[in-house]
Amino acid sequence: MKHFLLIALASLTLVSGCNKKQNKQERLQEQNDETYTIEIFGTVKTDAQKNITIDFQASVESIHVIEGQSIEAGDTLITLNLESINALIQKIEHELIINRLELDRLEHEHDLSGKDINREYRTLKNSISVTEEELTQLTDDYNEKNQMLLKQDDPDIKKLFNDLEMAKQDLKNSQEELERKRSLFDSGAIPEQELIDLEFAIEQKKMAINGILLSIEGIMLAKERRVDQLRIQISQKKAQLDRLKNELRDLATPEITVIEIQRERVKSLEDELENLKVKLGRSYFKDNRITSDVNRGIVTEVSCFEGDVVNSGQKLISIIDLDSLKVEGDVPEEFIKDVELDEEVTIIPLAYPDRRYIGRVVHISSMAIVKKGETVVPILISLNNNDEWLLPNFNVDIEIEN
Repeated sequence: MKHFLLIALASLTLVSGCNKKQNKQERLQEQNDETYTIEIFGTVKTDAQKNITIDFQASVESIHVIEGQSIEAGDTLITLNLESINALIQKIEHELIINRLELDRLEHEHDLSGKDINREYRTLKNSISVTEEELTQLTDDYNEKNQMLLKQDDPDIKKLFNDLEMAKQDLKNSQEELERKRSLFDSGAIPEQELIDLEFAIEQKKMAINGILLSIEGIMLAKERRVDQLRIQISQKKAQLDRLKNELRDLATPEITVIEIQRERVKSLEDELENLKVKLGRSYFKDNRITSDVNRGIVTEVSCFEGDVVNSGQKLISIIDLDSLKVEGDVPEEFIKDVELDEEVTIIPLAYPDRRYIGRVVHISSMAIVKKGETVVPILISLNNNDEWLLPNFNVDIEIEN
């Protein structure tokens, strides 16, 4: 088949006996009235491949599909033996019941004074957390300002150093000018007052430089004091943190410590149980079966065998979503000017040349490439009426009317 084909769609009525008499303007008008179709070669592709994995250890009981098989939503793909994870869930649920009862008992036995101590205990823990955050902020601020001071990278200091360099250059220029004017004065070319004015201006510039140097020294001293203050604040905050921790240790009676430990144990068991249930609650899990959660798909890879023990994170099967099929085509460079985004095209599969699919151009590459010695521009086409006859990697003809 040709890589592309131009098909004339509008017939031109030629007056008998007038072919040789048509002038150039009439022939050009007929060419402009022609409608033609660009026919290119393409391939059906999909970028919606789904790898199904599990987040726990299980064994493969049965595999119900093979590679290349078509599937629909709800179809069973793999049956797993979930005895291990179910036993673990039951064990955690049992431990959780026991630990909740123990926590209730401890809290019930704790008297009113104990509850007051418990509130103070929580207040101290909160104060420790806040103090630790403040200490972190102070430390970060100290490190940043100290580094800027050491590297003289502070914006205020850098500006003054820039001003100093400009002032020094200005002074140098004025001193050079003074030498020239002295020569002119010696020769009687300029009055003495002009020389005096320039010498005065030079003294003013020297004073300005001294002022900038004093400003640099003052700012650096201020920055150093700020860094020293931060260092002192950090020391004070560390001391405060140590004091709070000591108070907490003095306050934490054995009963309170036991209750807090029990609360943490119950919370840990609740989190672990919730995590296991989330793993079994994914969209493709139905009881102990892995099922398809795409409306129309194809199994592209089965990565396990019956009897396998699969570990957390291991891929079991891969499927592609047929509802996400697209067509990739290559337009010869001389025709790309006639292809537009959202333009309707006709797709004809080589496997079923009597079938027609409608698509739209959704992407035109911004870069041409060379394929088989020909320069082409890749395009991407979405499908409007995809069905079970059109499969991934099918070769197709693409017709673009113009």
